[in-house]
Amino acid sequence: MKKNKHHSPETRKQQILLAAEIVLLKEGIQNFTIDQVISHAQIAKGTVYKYYKSRDHLLAEMAVKAVEMLFMSFKSAATGMNSSMEKLRAVIKACYHFYRNYPQYYGLLNYFERTDVNADEKEKYVTVSFQLQQFIEDIISQGKESGEIETPVSDRYLDFILWSSCVGMIQFIENKKDLIPNFKEINQEQLMDDFASIITNGFRK
Repeated sequence: MKKNKHHSPETRKQQILLAAEIVLLKEGIQNFTIDQVISHAQIAKGTVYKYYKSRDHLLAEMAVKAVEMLFMSFKSAATGMNSSMEKLRAVIKACYHFYRNYPQYYGLLNYFERTDVNADEKEKYVTVSFQLQQFIEDIISQGKESGEIETPVSDRYLDFILWSSCVGMIQFIENKKDLIPNFKEINQEQLMDDFASIITNGFRK
């Protein structure tokens, strides 16, 4: 790749992010380093640090893309569903499909939420994450209005229950896939369908 000192700042940032994405998908989060990004982008180390102060700063930028992708998958899954319960089940399964289709991005979300990141670096991520949370709470609110969801539990707590249960189920699948005998014979799609039904049925009285 030929170096070009006349790239605009935005073009340069996109060049760095593209290289970082390639490194993430190839190496994973634990092996992700700034030096690998520099090597792949073929730009000076000082140029990278001009835009990103640290490894986690760069990962934070990529985490914004990851949560935006997840949010879009939720909205797409809920589109066309006739009821709030169907939408919630679709969101749960969309989360699982995101984990299956984009494992490095799903892992990045988990890593980023556990890592102590500077508040300024986390601001954009928190904004999109809140929009995603509000999207689910709106579905729950609509379900209460229509009578599908009958529980005194608050919309936010139901959102937390749904989200934490889904993350826990995916973590179980990831952690146990090499430990459970004949795990490959388990129909994971059916498992997630049943899980989604059990969770959402609990939102009724």
